[in-house]
Amino acid sequence: MPDSTMMLGWLKQRMINRTVSLSQWNSVTVCGLVLLTMLTVIAEVNAASAGSNRSQSTETQKPMIYPQLGHSALPLDAKLSPDGRRVISLGGDGVLRVWDRQTSRELYLILASDHLSWSIESEKRLFVNRDGKQVAVRGGKGGRDLLTIVSVASGEILREIWLDHDDMKGSKVKDLDVSQDFSMVAVAYENKPGLVLYSMSSGGMIQRFEGYELMEVAFLPDGRIASRTVAKIIIWNPKVRGVPQTLDTGQNEEALWNVFRPGLALCDHWLLYHGKNELVAFDWQTGTVAKKWKDVGLAWLSRPTGVCSRNTPDAYLAPYEPDLKVLKNSRPIRKDIPTGNQRSLIEIADVGIPAIYDQSVDGRFLVVTPVLPLDTENSESRDRFEFANKDLVIVDTVTGRVVQRLTGGIPAVERVFAFQSGGRALSMGKDHRINLWNLENGRVEWSLEWKRPVRCVGALAGERRFAVLGSEEGKPNFAIFEMKTGKVESEWK
Repeated sequence: MPDSTMMLGWLKQRMINRTVSLSQWNSVTVCGLVLLTMLTVIAEVNAASAGSNRSQSTETQKPMIYPQLGHSALPLDAKLSPDGRRVISLGGDGVLRVWDRQTSRELYLILASDHLSWSIESEKRLFVNRDGKQVAVRGGKGGRDLLTIVSVASGEILREIWLDHDDMKGSKVKDLDVSQDFSMVAVAYENKPGLVLYSMSSGGMIQRFEGYELMEVAFLPDGRIASRTVAKIIIWNPKVRGVPQTLDTGQNEEALWNVFRPGLALCDHWLLYHGKNELVAFDWQTGTVAKKWKDVGLAWLSRPTGVCSRNTPDAYLAPYEPDLKVLKNSRPIRKDIPTGNQRSLIEIADVGIPAIYDQSVDGRFLVVTPVLPLDTENSESRDRFEFANKDLVIVDTVTGRVVQRLTGGIPAVERVFAFQSGGRALSMGKDHRINLWNLENGRVEWSLEWKRPVRCVGALAGERRFAVLGSEEGKPNFAIFEMKTGKVESEWK
């Protein structure tokens, strides 16, 4: 059998001399690498067979393969189940995914919507009920606004609620919120004054409040509904018909930066809303304003359940007018509402400027997705985030560390190479990343960015190294990588 080192030397020399045209290179060089792979695999199999007296059945050697696709577009919202065991997320592709927190595996996915707004405004899209058994997904089908109720355990669609009853037909939903017991959904419409309540069990309209063109709505824990216009906060009581309670925000028009952050959020017994260049904490139990902070607002691009928890007195805030080139001053600040003291700053490089989607019940963990690099003018910083913003990241607020990353990390997989030993596989995608997968647990052992299209992959003897053939600006590129670390051992162009 020809020596694999001699074969490598021949291939290297062919690439250095470049004595063939590109079309010849595609046929000759690729065939050479494929042949080399076949020879080394055969040699390895023969050596393994000769050195082993044990026989194993095909079944015991068969690896377990788990689909782990991840979001193909920016996750638009995410929620933790109340028990912390599941993460539910909705991507810009309209696909709902349920993840197991312990294993980081996707349990299932369903197409929950055939159209979603790609706006980066802070729109609520996911709602989880008190016991964590059901999730409601805001989306649409056929151009109509729709709320889809899904079983978290099975992924079964339990029912669909159309949000365009009666004279609301043709009107788009501006904002909505779902009661914690999943009995009602409150909806505000664009260019339609008032608030509409629908039954979550029948889908029928229950009640309608007239008079205000609303921008956001939120259920209070006592069953009342808070809503806002640019100039006012209106609190409705579905149980008592009458004049709603109103608060003046001091604003005459929506501030530019407020479009990209929540306008209402519930932290313990405070309702937070934006005034004129300030953030107001309103105690909804006593009906009084408790605190005001100048020149800050709720955290950028986040969701109400992310910046505030109904069980903790903390809020995540950010300045009103950040430098749009260097965003380090825009990182969320964790502030204690009763004292006004700053507790911590989310400053993890791996998440840059995050969108905060949800918190654990005790406020210890946050579910975030990286949205922007800290420095938008730095090309390396931008490149890191080109594909990272399809991930969901769990952050420990006490240690400030990333404790988990939920990702498939592979947009548009183009090639997969399974090793003869059966325990690992390589995948290559359009993001020019090479990922080494452990087929027994479905996780990525390491991931590297080679920044060039991959043509062919082959394992070398012993599977301690592997060879990759690629192209850069139409010219061949060949590299040998260490299997354990993913580091480049040698490279030729």
